Amino acid sequence: MNQINFKFHGHACVEIEYDGFRIMTDPWFGTPIFFESLVAYPPVTRPTALELDRINMIHISHIHRDHFDPDSLKFFKKNTPVLISDYENKNLRQQLSNLGFKTIIEVTESGVEFGPAQFHSFQHQPFNGSFDSLIVITISGRKILLNNDCILSEERYKKMAEKLGPVEYGFLGYCSVSPFPTCYTVGGISNQDLAKAEKENAFLHVKSLDLLFSFRQIIPYANGLRLGRGKNRDHVNSHFQTVEDFIKIPQLNNKIYYCEPGQSWTENFEPQNHLFLDLVPTRYSTELQGQQVATVKSNNALPAVTYLEFLKSYFLSLEKRIDPDWKIAIILGSETELNKLAFLVHQERVQLVLKYEDCDIELQFDISSFNDIVLKKRSIASIFYSFQFQAKYKFLPKARNEKVHTWYL
Repeated sequence: MNQINFKFHGHACVEIEYDGFRIMTDPWFGTPIFFESLVAYPPVTRPTALELDRINMIHISHIHRDHFDPDSLKFFKKNTPVLISDYENKNLRQQLSNLGFKTIIEVTESGVEFGPAQFHSFQHQPFNGSFDSLIVITISGRKILLNNDCILSEERYKKMAEKLGPVEYGFLGYCSVSPFPTCYTVGGISNQDLAKAEKENAFLHVKSLDLLFSFRQIIPYANGLRLGRGKNRDHVNSHFQTVEDFIKIPQLNNKIYYCEPGQSWTENFEPQNHLFLDLVPTRYSTELQGQQVATVKSNNALPAVTYLEFLKSYFLSLEKRIDPDWKIAIILGSETELNKLAFLVHQERVQLVLKYEDCDIELQFDISSFNDIVLKKRSIASIFYSFQFQAKYKFLPKARNEKVHTWYL
Protein backbone atom coordinates (compact mmCIF):
# COMPACT_ATOMS: atom_id res chain seq x y z
CA MET A 1 0.00 0.00 0.00
CA ASN A 2 1.37 3.42 -0.97
CA GLN A 3 1.80 5.92 1.83
CA ILE A 4 0.26 9.38 2.12
CA ASN A 5 2.68 12.30 2.19
CA PHE A 6 1.94 15.71 3.68
CA LYS A 7 3.50 19.13 3.26
CA PHE A 8 2.42 22.09 5.40
CA HIS A 9 2.78 25.43 3.61
CA GLY A 10 1.31 27.47 6.48
CA HIS A 11 -2.01 28.55 8.01
CA ALA A 12 -4.64 26.29 6.33
CA CYS A 13 -2.61 25.46 3.23
CA VAL A 14 -1.76 21.75 3.23
CA GLU A 15 -0.49 19.63 0.34
CA ILE A 16 -1.56 15.97 0.40
CA GLU A 17 0.11 13.53 -2.00
CA TYR A 18 -0.75 9.90 -2.76
CA ASP A 19 0.64 7.89 -5.66
CA GLY A 20 1.51 11.07 -7.56
CA PHE A 21 -1.92 12.72 -7.02
CA ARG A 22 -1.64 16.04 -5.17
CA ILE A 23 -4.36 18.06 -3.43
CA MET A 24 -3.72 21.55 -2.03
CA THR A 25 -6.12 23.05 0.50
CA ASP A 26 -6.91 26.76 1.00
CA PRO A 27 -3.86 28.25 -0.73
CA TRP A 28 -2.99 31.59 0.86
CA PHE A 29 0.63 32.62 0.43
CA GLY A 30 0.77 35.37 3.01
CA THR A 31 -0.52 38.55 1.36
CA PRO A 32 -1.75 40.83 4.20
CA ILE A 33 -5.55 40.72 4.33
CA PHE A 34 -8.53 42.63 5.76
CA PHE A 35 -7.23 46.16 5.26
CA GLU A 36 -3.70 44.73 5.69
CA SER A 37 -4.45 44.26 9.40
CA LEU A 38 -3.88 40.48 9.46
CA VAL A 39 -0.77 38.64 8.34
CA ALA A 40 0.34 35.02 8.40
CA TYR A 41 2.21 33.96 11.55
CA PRO A 42 4.61 32.28 11.21
CA PRO A 43 5.13 33.37 7.59
CA VAL A 44 3.64 31.08 4.95
CA THR A 45 6.03 29.43 2.49
CA ARG A 46 5.03 30.10 -1.09
CA PRO A 47 5.32 26.93 -3.20
CA THR A 48 7.61 26.99 -6.23
CA ALA A 49 6.19 27.20 -9.74
CA LEU A 50 7.10 23.52 -10.20
CA GLU A 51 5.19 22.55 -7.05
CA LEU A 52 2.11 24.48 -8.18
CA ASP A 53 2.20 23.02 -11.70
CA ARG A 54 1.92 19.49 -10.36
CA ILE A 55 -1.14 20.17 -8.15
CA ASN A 56 -4.03 18.00 -9.41
CA MET A 57 -6.81 19.55 -7.32
CA ILE A 58 -7.44 22.60 -5.12
CA HIS A 59 -9.84 22.57 -2.19
CA ILE A 60 -11.31 25.88 -0.95
CA SER A 61 -13.16 25.56 2.35
CA HIS A 62 -14.87 28.97 2.41
CA ILE A 63 -14.77 32.52 1.17
CA HIS A 64 -12.70 34.29 3.86
CA ARG A 65 -9.52 35.76 2.40
CA ASP A 66 -7.12 33.65 4.48
CA HIS A 67 -8.71 30.59 2.78
CA PHE A 68 -9.90 31.94 -0.55
CA ASP A 69 -7.22 34.35 -1.79
CA PRO A 70 -7.46 35.49 -5.42
CA ASP A 71 -3.87 36.82 -5.27
CA SER A 72 -2.58 33.33 -4.48
CA LEU A 73 -4.92 31.50 -6.86
CA LYS A 74 -3.58 33.44 -9.84
CA PHE A 75 -0.43 31.27 -9.69
CA PHE A 76 -2.37 28.09 -10.52
CA LYS A 77 -3.24 26.73 -13.94
CA LYS A 78 -6.88 27.51 -14.62
CA ASN A 79 -7.63 23.97 -15.76
CA THR A 80 -6.88 22.73 -12.23
CA PRO A 81 -10.16 21.38 -10.74
CA VAL A 82 -11.38 23.26 -7.65
CA LEU A 83 -13.42 21.47 -4.99
CA ILE A 84 -15.85 23.48 -2.83
CA SER A 85 -18.84 22.67 -0.65
CA ASP A 86 -22.27 22.69 -2.25
CA TYR A 87 -23.25 26.03 -0.73
CA GLU A 88 -26.74 27.41 -1.17
CA ASN A 89 -25.10 30.80 -1.75
CA LYS A 90 -23.14 30.47 -5.02
CA ASN A 91 -20.91 33.51 -4.44
CA LEU A 92 -17.74 31.43 -3.94
CA ARG A 93 -18.40 29.41 -7.08
CA GLN A 94 -19.03 32.58 -9.08
CA GLN A 95 -15.83 34.24 -7.86
CA LEU A 96 -13.78 31.16 -8.77
CA SER A 97 -15.38 31.17 -12.20
CA ASN A 98 -14.57 34.86 -12.57
CA LEU A 99 -10.92 34.01 -11.83
CA GLY A 100 -10.95 31.70 -14.84
CA PHE A 101 -11.16 28.26 -13.22
CA LYS A 102 -12.90 25.94 -15.64
CA THR A 103 -13.80 22.96 -13.43
CA ILE A 104 -15.53 23.64 -10.11
CA ILE A 105 -16.79 20.58 -8.24
CA GLU A 106 -19.39 21.01 -5.48
CA VAL A 107 -19.38 18.31 -2.82
CA THR A 108 -22.01 17.36 -0.23
CA GLU A 109 -22.02 15.19 2.89
CA SER A 110 -22.79 12.22 0.65
CA GLY A 111 -19.41 12.66 -0.99
CA VAL A 112 -17.82 12.65 -4.44
CA GLU A 113 -14.89 10.74 -5.86
CA PHE A 114 -12.04 12.32 -7.77
CA GLY A 115 -8.77 10.60 -8.60
CA PRO A 116 -7.78 8.20 -5.81
CA ALA A 117 -9.75 10.13 -3.16
CA GLN A 118 -13.28 10.46 -1.86
CA PHE A 119 -14.42 13.81 -0.41
CA HIS A 120 -17.18 14.51 2.12
CA SER A 121 -18.06 18.13 2.98
CA PHE A 122 -19.89 19.17 6.17
CA GLN A 123 -21.20 22.72 6.36
CA HIS A 124 -21.44 24.89 9.45
CA GLN A 125 -25.15 25.65 8.97
CA PRO A 126 -26.28 23.84 5.82
CA PHE A 127 -29.87 25.13 5.96
CA ASN A 128 -29.09 28.70 6.96
CA GLY A 129 -26.91 30.20 4.25
CA SER A 130 -23.72 28.53 5.46
CA PHE A 131 -20.43 30.09 4.43
CA ASP A 132 -18.02 27.63 6.05
CA SER A 133 -17.34 23.91 5.83
CA LEU A 134 -14.94 21.18 6.85
CA ILE A 135 -13.74 18.39 4.56
CA VAL A 136 -12.99 14.71 5.13
CA ILE A 137 -10.74 13.12 2.51
CA THR A 138 -10.57 9.32 2.27
CA ILE A 139 -7.58 7.82 0.44
CA SER A 140 -7.13 4.06 0.25
CA GLY A 141 -9.24 3.55 3.38
CA ARG A 142 -7.46 6.23 5.42
CA LYS A 143 -9.28 9.41 6.44
CA ILE A 144 -8.05 12.99 6.80
CA LEU A 145 -10.22 15.61 8.52
CA LEU A 146 -9.41 19.26 7.82
CA ASN A 147 -11.55 21.31 10.19
CA ASN A 148 -10.29 24.81 9.20
CA ASP A 149 -12.61 27.44 10.78
CA CYS A 150 -15.73 25.27 10.78
CA ILE A 151 -17.10 24.31 14.20
CA LEU A 152 -20.12 22.01 14.11
CA SER A 153 -22.54 21.20 16.87
CA GLU A 154 -21.76 18.24 19.12
CA GLU A 155 -24.69 16.33 17.65
CA ARG A 156 -23.47 16.80 14.07
CA TYR A 157 -19.96 15.67 14.98
CA LYS A 158 -21.47 12.53 16.51
CA LYS A 159 -23.40 11.83 13.31
CA MET A 160 -20.19 12.37 11.34
CA ALA A 161 -18.37 9.85 13.52
CA GLU A 162 -21.20 7.32 13.08
CA LYS A 163 -21.06 7.79 9.31
CA LEU A 164 -17.27 7.83 8.86
CA GLY A 165 -15.83 5.88 11.78
CA PRO A 166 -12.28 6.53 13.04
CA VAL A 167 -10.23 9.24 11.32
CA GLU A 168 -6.47 8.83 11.15
CA TYR A 169 -5.39 12.46 10.66
CA GLY A 170 -7.03 15.50 12.24
CA PHE A 171 -5.96 18.96 11.10
CA LEU A 172 -7.47 21.07 13.86
CA GLY A 173 -7.50 24.73 14.86
CA TYR A 174 -6.16 25.84 18.21
CA CYS A 175 -7.11 29.51 18.37
CA SER A 176 -10.12 31.70 17.72
CA VAL A 177 -9.59 33.78 14.57
CA SER A 178 -12.08 36.40 15.78
CA PRO A 179 -10.68 39.73 16.98
CA PHE A 180 -12.64 39.10 20.19
CA PRO A 181 -11.26 39.62 22.80
CA THR A 182 -8.12 40.94 21.10
CA CYS A 183 -9.88 44.06 19.82
CA TYR A 184 -12.77 44.26 22.28
CA THR A 185 -13.32 44.98 25.92
CA VAL A 186 -16.56 44.10 27.68
CA GLY A 187 -17.49 45.87 30.88
CA GLY A 188 -16.81 43.85 34.03
CA ILE A 189 -14.77 41.10 32.33
CA SER A 190 -11.04 41.35 31.67
CA ASN A 191 -9.61 40.52 28.27
CA GLN A 192 -7.27 38.08 29.99
CA ASP A 193 -10.19 36.13 31.50
CA LEU A 194 -11.99 36.08 28.15
CA ALA A 195 -8.87 34.89 26.35
CA LYS A 196 -8.33 32.17 28.96
CA ALA A 197 -11.93 30.98 28.57
CA GLU A 198 -11.60 30.90 24.76
CA LYS A 199 -8.39 28.92 25.05
CA GLU A 200 -9.98 26.37 27.39
CA ASN A 201 -12.99 26.03 25.08
CA ALA A 202 -10.73 25.47 22.07
CA PHE A 203 -8.80 22.74 23.86
CA LEU A 204 -11.97 21.05 25.14
CA HIS A 205 -13.19 21.05 21.55
CA VAL A 206 -10.03 19.27 20.38
CA LYS A 207 -10.34 16.68 23.17
CA SER A 208 -13.99 16.00 22.31
CA LEU A 209 -13.13 15.45 18.64
CA ASP A 210 -10.36 13.03 19.57
CA LEU A 211 -12.82 11.02 21.68
CA LEU A 212 -15.16 10.77 18.69
CA PHE A 213 -12.67 10.10 15.90
CA SER A 214 -9.73 8.41 17.70
CA PHE A 215 -7.10 10.33 15.73
CA ARG A 216 -3.73 8.77 15.10
CA GLN A 217 -2.15 12.19 14.50
CA ILE A 218 -3.38 15.68 15.36
CA ILE A 219 -1.84 18.53 13.42
CA PRO A 220 -2.45 22.12 14.66
CA TYR A 221 -3.18 24.39 11.72
CA ALA A 222 -5.47 27.09 10.24
CA ASN A 223 -4.81 29.64 12.97
CA GLY A 224 -1.56 31.18 11.78
CA LEU A 225 -2.69 34.82 12.02
CA ARG A 226 -1.55 37.92 13.85
CA LEU A 227 -2.64 41.54 13.86
CA GLY A 228 0.10 43.83 12.63
CA ARG A 229 0.95 46.71 10.32
CA GLY A 230 4.70 46.96 10.70
CA LYS A 231 4.55 48.03 14.34
CA ASN A 232 4.88 46.08 17.55
CA ARG A 233 1.43 44.73 18.38
CA ASP A 234 2.32 42.64 21.43
CA HIS A 235 -0.47 44.28 23.41
CA VAL A 236 -3.15 42.83 21.10
CA ASN A 237 -1.47 39.64 19.89
CA SER A 238 -0.91 38.43 23.44
CA HIS A 239 -4.49 37.10 23.51
CA PHE A 240 -3.99 34.61 20.67
CA GLN A 241 -3.52 31.01 21.77
CA THR A 242 -0.21 29.49 20.73
CA VAL A 243 0.98 26.18 19.35
CA GLU A 244 2.99 25.73 22.55
CA ASP A 245 -0.27 25.75 24.51
CA PHE A 246 -1.85 23.30 22.08
CA ILE A 247 0.99 20.81 22.32
CA LYS A 248 0.67 20.71 26.10
CA ILE A 249 -2.97 19.53 26.09
CA PRO A 250 -3.08 16.62 28.57
CA GLN A 251 -3.73 13.13 27.16
CA LEU A 252 -3.09 14.33 23.60
CA ASN A 253 0.55 15.36 23.57
CA ASN A 254 1.71 12.00 22.22
CA LYS A 255 -0.56 12.46 19.17
CA ILE A 256 0.16 16.08 18.30
CA TYR A 257 2.64 16.81 15.55
CA TYR A 258 3.70 20.36 14.88
CA CYS A 259 5.74 21.35 11.87
CA GLU A 260 6.71 24.73 10.52
CA PRO A 261 5.59 26.10 7.15
CA GLY A 262 7.51 24.35 4.40
CA GLN A 263 8.06 21.07 6.27
CA SER A 264 6.95 17.64 5.04
CA TRP A 265 6.22 14.32 6.73
CA THR A 266 4.80 10.90 5.88
CA GLU A 267 1.98 8.99 7.48
CA ASN A 268 4.46 6.49 8.90
CA PHE A 269 5.76 9.18 11.24
CA GLU A 270 4.64 8.56 14.83
CA PRO A 271 4.78 11.72 17.02
CA GLN A 272 6.32 10.86 20.39
CA ASN A 273 7.49 12.96 23.31
CA HIS A 274 6.85 16.26 21.53
CA LEU A 275 9.15 15.42 18.66
CA PHE A 276 9.85 18.65 16.72
CA LEU A 277 8.75 20.73 19.70
CA ASP A 278 11.97 22.72 19.28
CA LEU A 279 10.60 23.85 15.92
CA VAL A 280 7.65 25.70 17.43
CA PRO A 281 8.07 29.26 16.15
CA THR A 282 9.00 30.97 19.41
CA ARG A 283 11.81 32.66 17.52
CA TYR A 284 9.30 34.64 15.48
CA SER A 285 8.70 38.04 17.00
CA THR A 286 5.05 39.03 17.32
CA GLU A 287 6.22 42.20 15.60
CA LEU A 288 6.23 39.92 12.55
CA GLN A 289 8.53 39.75 9.58
CA GLY A 290 9.00 43.09 7.86
CA GLN A 291 8.52 41.67 4.38
CA GLN A 292 5.09 40.37 5.39
CA VAL A 293 3.64 43.73 6.34
CA ALA A 294 2.70 46.52 3.97
CA THR A 295 4.21 49.95 4.48
CA VAL A 296 1.94 52.25 6.45
CA LYS A 297 0.79 55.17 4.35
CA SER A 298 0.81 58.77 5.49
CA ASN A 299 -2.29 59.81 7.41
CA ASN A 300 -3.44 62.70 5.21
CA ALA A 301 -7.04 63.39 6.11
CA LEU A 302 -9.68 64.11 3.49
CA PRO A 303 -12.12 66.96 4.16
CA ALA A 304 -14.37 66.10 7.12
CA VAL A 305 -17.51 66.57 5.00
CA THR A 306 -16.28 63.76 2.70
CA TYR A 307 -16.16 61.33 5.64
CA LEU A 308 -19.52 62.58 6.91
CA GLU A 309 -21.27 61.93 3.59
CA PHE A 310 -19.72 58.47 3.32
CA LEU A 311 -20.74 57.49 6.86
CA LYS A 312 -24.28 58.71 6.24
CA SER A 313 -24.56 56.65 3.08
CA TYR A 314 -23.15 53.56 4.79
CA PHE A 315 -24.52 53.49 8.33
CA LEU A 316 -27.95 54.88 7.57
CA SER A 317 -28.44 52.02 5.10
CA LEU A 318 -28.10 49.56 7.99
CA GLU A 319 -31.23 50.59 9.86
CA LYS A 320 -32.59 47.04 9.77
CA ARG A 321 -29.42 45.68 11.37
CA ILE A 322 -28.56 48.45 13.80
CA ASP A 323 -30.86 49.47 16.63
CA PRO A 324 -31.33 53.26 16.32
CA ASP A 325 -30.90 53.52 20.09
CA TRP A 326 -27.30 52.38 19.85
CA LYS A 327 -24.67 55.06 20.01
CA ILE A 328 -21.80 54.23 17.69
CA ALA A 329 -18.64 56.33 17.66
CA ILE A 330 -16.33 56.22 14.63
CA ILE A 331 -12.89 57.68 15.28
CA LEU A 332 -10.45 58.33 12.45
CA GLY A 333 -6.83 58.54 13.52
CA SER A 334 -4.61 56.71 16.00
CA GLU A 335 -4.73 57.21 19.75
CA THR A 336 -1.57 59.35 19.59
CA GLU A 337 -2.77 61.70 16.86
CA LEU A 338 -3.99 65.15 17.87
CA ASN A 339 -6.05 65.71 14.73
CA LYS A 340 -8.42 62.80 15.23
CA LEU A 341 -11.91 63.10 13.78
CA ALA A 342 -14.89 61.69 15.66
CA PHE A 343 -18.35 60.92 14.28
CA LEU A 344 -21.42 59.77 16.18
CA VAL A 345 -24.15 57.53 14.73
CA HIS A 346 -27.35 57.70 16.78
CA GLN A 347 -31.09 57.87 16.15
CA GLU A 348 -30.60 57.61 12.37
CA ARG A 349 -28.27 60.61 12.35
CA VAL A 350 -24.53 60.89 11.70
CA GLN A 351 -22.73 63.90 13.21
CA LEU A 352 -19.20 65.22 13.42
CA VAL A 353 -18.54 65.69 17.16
CA LEU A 354 -15.84 67.12 19.37
CA LYS A 355 -16.40 64.56 22.12
CA TYR A 356 -18.54 61.51 22.75
CA GLU A 357 -19.62 59.54 25.78
CA ASP A 358 -21.97 56.73 26.74
CA CYS A 359 -21.32 54.93 23.46
CA ASP A 360 -22.31 51.31 22.99
CA ILE A 361 -19.75 50.67 20.27
CA GLU A 362 -16.56 52.42 19.33
CA LEU A 363 -14.78 51.86 16.00
CA GLN A 364 -11.34 53.28 15.39
CA PHE A 365 -9.58 53.36 12.00
CA ASP A 366 -6.27 54.72 10.90
CA ILE A 367 -6.96 57.49 8.43
CA SER A 368 -5.06 55.96 5.53
CA SER A 369 -7.16 52.78 5.62
CA PHE A 370 -10.39 54.71 5.89
CA ASN A 371 -9.36 56.94 2.98
CA ASP A 372 -9.09 53.80 0.86
CA ILE A 373 -12.62 52.81 1.89
CA VAL A 374 -14.04 56.22 1.05
CA LEU A 375 -12.17 56.34 -2.27
CA LYS A 376 -13.42 52.79 -3.04
CA LYS A 377 -9.95 51.27 -3.17
CA ARG A 378 -11.02 48.78 -0.50
CA SER A 379 -14.37 47.39 0.59
CA ILE A 380 -15.61 48.11 4.08
CA ALA A 381 -17.66 44.91 3.89
CA SER A 382 -14.54 42.78 3.49
CA ILE A 383 -13.57 43.53 7.09
CA PHE A 384 -16.97 44.19 8.69
CA TYR A 385 -18.80 41.11 7.47
CA SER A 386 -15.88 38.77 7.92
CA PHE A 387 -14.65 39.96 11.29
CA GLN A 388 -15.98 43.04 13.02
CA PHE A 389 -19.65 43.10 12.06
CA GLN A 390 -20.10 39.43 12.65
CA ALA A 391 -18.30 39.50 15.98
CA LYS A 392 -20.14 42.65 16.98
CA TYR A 393 -23.50 40.96 16.64
CA LYS A 394 -22.31 37.99 18.57
CA PHE A 395 -20.90 39.91 21.48
CA LEU A 396 -23.10 42.99 21.73
CA PRO A 397 -24.23 43.81 25.27
CA LYS A 398 -27.73 42.82 26.23
CA ALA A 399 -27.98 45.72 28.65
CA ARG A 400 -27.03 49.24 27.66
CA ASN A 401 -24.92 49.72 30.77
CA GLU A 402 -22.50 47.02 29.55
CA LYS A 403 -20.00 48.74 27.27
CA VAL A 404 -18.37 47.23 24.21
CA HIS A 405 -15.38 48.99 22.69
CA THR A 406 -14.04 47.95 19.32
CA TRP A 407 -10.51 48.95 18.26
CA TYR A 408 -9.51 48.43 14.69
CA LEU A 409 -5.74 48.55 14.21
